Amino acid sequence: MRELLSGWDVRDANALVEEYEGTTALKELNFQASLARPENLRLQKDLSDLYEYKYCTDVDLLFQDTCFPVHRAILAARCPFFKSLLSSSPEYGAEIVMDINTAGIDMPMFSALLHYLYTGEFGIEDSRFQNVDILVQLSEEFGTPNSLDVDMRGLFDYMCYYDSVLSFSSDSELVEAYGGNQGCLDESFVGL
Repeated sequence: MRELLSGWDVRDANALVEEYEGTTALKELNFQASLARPENLRLQKDLSDLYEYKYCTDVDLLFQDTCFPVHRAILAARCPFFKSLLSSSPEYGAEIVMDINTAGIDMPMFSALLHYLYTGEFGIEDSRFQNVDILVQLSEEFGTPNSLDVDMRGLFDYMCYYDSVLSFSSDSELVEAYGGNQGCLDESFVGL
């Protein structure tokens, strides 16, 4: 840094220092503002309602003689296992039999896993979820999802797994994503 600045005028070096200080102050202000904002739990609540009340589902997962109506777009965006599984049956209303290799998965646990994929939180306080070995096995079989916000933002930005979107927002940054993105990596859901 010393070599870079050795040929500079003192005023230019001082201006650079002021820019760095200003940038640092803005970064700290942004961080403090983020901490002051209340956490938005509306997305989790809405997705939880989608799962619980089964609004507008487009695929049925059959596990241990129980039908779980779900949303292809949400599961495919959240979980590599479901992305692969659902791409093999792209038709609307498909019934897919689940074959899970992880030992000890029963119907309530499978439901809790789906709830987790929808909301980012386990729906039940079960001692089985406290067992790290089971969680590691599940993450190896299903993959580990990103945070809910990141996956839903990716789903919104790329529009890979659905054919229409309704978005009500006063945020102009969200509105600019209206046209979708042609860079979708998996085109197997085009017919949906």
